[in-house]
Amino acid sequence: MKKINVTIPNMQSSHCMNQVKNAVSDIDGVQIEKLSPGTLGFSVEQAHTEDAVLEAIFYAGYTVSSDLKGTSCNCHSACCSN
Repeated sequence: MKKINVTIPNMQSSHCMNQVKNAVSDIDGVQIEKLSPGTLGFSVEQAHTEDAVLEAIFYAGYTVSSDLKGTSCNCHSACCSN
């Protein structure tokens, strides 16, 4: 299994984390290793599964970034606005 960590700057609240968790957990061959505000760690069995996870995150309304500096909310549902 390949372990992957991604930064999701607009996933800050527990609601947002649940949205991402639900979107990703439906994908066969994916195991969530770590879920915390702004970060998702997961393992995949096959390389194409990684793309499916990134698509699921996008369709759930979130962006994947390699930089945690941009923590402002820009999710489609505005669920993480304070």
